[in-house]
Amino acid sequence: MLSATPDEVIASAKLMFERMNAKEDFYAIRTEFNNHCFDGIERAAAFIYLNRHCFNGLMRYNQQHQFNVGYGKYKAPYFPEAELRKFADMSHNCVFLNAEFSRTLALAEEGDVVYCDPPYEPMPDTDGFTNYFAGGFNWDAHEKLAGSCVAAHQRGATVIISNSGSPRIAELYQQHGFTLHSVNGRRSISCKGDRARASDILVVLR
Repeated sequence: MLSATPDEVIASAKLMFERMNAKEDFYAIRTEFNNHCFDGIERAAAFIYLNRHCFNGLMRYNQQHQFNVGYGKYKAPYFPEAELRKFADMSHNCVFLNAEFSRTLALAEEGDVVYCDPPYEPMPDTDGFTNYFAGGFNWDAHEKLAGSCVAAHQRGATVIISNSGSPRIAELYQQHGFTLHSVNGRRSISCKGDRARASDILVVLR
């Protein structure tokens, strides 16, 4: 919707940012978003609003496919108008799909570059969280993703996947012939004020 009607979406979102930064406003918009009360332009604007006003920008849905992140309590959330217009300009060169990952990866072929960012596998002895959408993302899904990416590479695609430094994630991709690279990152989805650094990995097939 943003690529088709950028001026209308941006104007609608900007109005929400300017007039609706109270807790009750946030939950009213979230309720209408979940109940599909908005038209296409308003729904796109509401998605931008919710992302910038919710806790840490977390996108998460419950078993009823409803967005369920709480209010972020920000005094003046940044309205990314320049970034939205840049995206709209560039989006005319793109094709967007809303599909299960194996269907999307089946389209990859010679010369394509695939980047996957699945829910991170929890580190040992931690209470990791992977249920960002209805159904979650379990270990079977991680194995299915690895297999789909190997198949894409066999058709000529370069594959890059990010995940936690979990030992079994490393083992999974090593056994499929991926090259592993360690990356130091900072966790931002946390209720604590500090943001502990974490050792993540990028796995590559090329």
